[in-house]
Amino acid sequence: MSWDGVSLPGTLRSDSGILLEDWENVPDATYRQILEQLLNDEQKAGDCQTASEERFAMHKACMARLIERLPAYRPLLAGILSEYENFAETIQRGETEAFFLESKLQSLKGEQGTLRNYEDRISDLQHKVKLIEMDNARLETEIHDIKCKREEEEAKRLKVALESGEVRRDITPRQRCLIVRHLTAEHLTDFTKLKNELATLEASVREMQNNYSKRFVSKAHKDQLQEQLKAREIVHDRLCETNNNLKMRLRNLKIAYEATTAYRDQATGAKSLADVVELAMAGQNYRRSQVADPSMEDDDPVKEKETQMVSESIEKFNQLMTEKKYQLAAVHAANSPQGVLRTSEVLEQFKAVSVDDDDNDDDEQSPLLLYCQTLLATVGLLGVKPNEADSVECAQCALRHNKLDLLAHWLAADSLTCSISLGKLIEEHVENIAVRQQRLCYSLAQTVYTQSGAYRKAAVCMCRQGRYFGMMRYTQEVAHFQQEDYQFTLEVEPTCELALALIHPRPPVLSVNAIVTTLQTNESSLVAFYKELACQPNLEKLVSTDSK
Repeated sequence: MSWDGVSLPGTLRSDSGILLEDWENVPDATYRQILEQLLNDEQKAGDCQTASEERFAMHKACMARLIERLPAYRPLLAGILSEYENFAETIQRGETEAFFLESKLQSLKGEQGTLRNYEDRISDLQHKVKLIEMDNARLETEIHDIKCKREEEEAKRLKVALESGEVRRDITPRQRCLIVRHLTAEHLTDFTKLKNELATLEASVREMQNNYSKRFVSKAHKDQLQEQLKAREIVHDRLCETNNNLKMRLRNLKIAYEATTAYRDQATGAKSLADVVELAMAGQNYRRSQVADPSMEDDDPVKEKETQMVSESIEKFNQLMTEKKYQLAAVHAANSPQGVLRTSEVLEQFKAVSVDDDDNDDDEQSPLLLYCQTLLATVGLLGVKPNEADSVECAQCALRHNKLDLLAHWLAADSLTCSISLGKLIEEHVENIAVRQQRLCYSLAQTVYTQSGAYRKAAVCMCRQGRYFGMMRYTQEVAHFQQEDYQFTLEVEPTCELALALIHPRPPVLSVNAIVTTLQTNESSLVAFYKELACQPNLEKLVSTDSK
């Protein structure tokens, strides 16, 4: 038989011999004796975990029967039963936690020993590393000493061979190369050949020294030259100002001379000479002479010198292009006087240059790329950017040679004139590059669109980078988008992530109905948006706002 799911022995009898099945009809005293006998027998069953759990269940079942037999004490007994159940659960939970904490304590004890072993192992390895480093240093010193001794011995043997006037047979080919690398034994005994070779080597040394002293300069020397250039520019500005003052004085003297001559020829005493000169100064002829005086401009020596410099610069550039010295021609054109060679015609001239196939394999040998690099490197010094068309040509040249990092440098240095066509060129280049570089390409296109005022296209580029919430900050703080602008962005980029970003602000920048209508063209995005929308905690508020 069982009480409330607890199995009890069916043949258990009380002291009076009454079966448990019939104990509901026994007197209270006999009922109490039966319960005490049953509980005592269960207490003698053992102390194992399973027996304890069964004993708790037995006590609970007995208490439940007692509550049914004594309805007058049911509230009190029910409270006692509840406290008993809580106490039993607390004991069981405490035993489980004690077992877990004991296991954790044992593992922590083991970790301390493991850490100690690791520290000992680290000390041993560090000691071994020090020994290995000392051995390596000793071996390197020994190898260096051996090499020095061997080279000294070879030099002595070669010196003896040369002083004796004959090359011994025991001189190896390597030793012969130490004397002059490409000479044979016959040449080494020919005095004329050796003299010519010495002259050639001396000429090479002089050329290398000349290149080192003239073609390559230190950064400090470059800064010094820039300071000298700035000082010369200041002096030039002062001389120009003095020249302008002298021109003005010369104009005034001419006007005064003409007025005096006219006063003398007319010989009228109605006005004094000072009045006539003053009227001439304030007259219309004087104002016209202030605007332009061709006779004086023709006599300006500075202008004649500048014209001569421009002519000579163009001639030198044409000569360098004819000699195919494209790097020197690019540097000369970028630093031409008055920027006369920083034009679209010169860029087209470099673009029309055809190089050999071998040169095409090396990006640095492209004449157009050389010119673009030199042209944009001097923008910061001269302060003159190429126009929009030339900027697009330079960017297209860099992208053609997969120089995306070079284009990023130009944009960071503000060397290009940003336009929508330039941004479109960079954005379309995404199809020709690897996936890992597409994010950089979209970022550059976004920068160009922002500087050219194409905020919608910049927002689309940010979406294609996955920066949806960054796009929302950009459109609110920089671009100041309206509802139709957000609608255009969603039509171009109909994704679930963008739709969620549009309803994220409070209130949403675009209604749910408008978003769903736009996402009809992309079924997968629409399904994903429905799923994410259903998980929103403020779904009812979004729908109510949309209905308003």
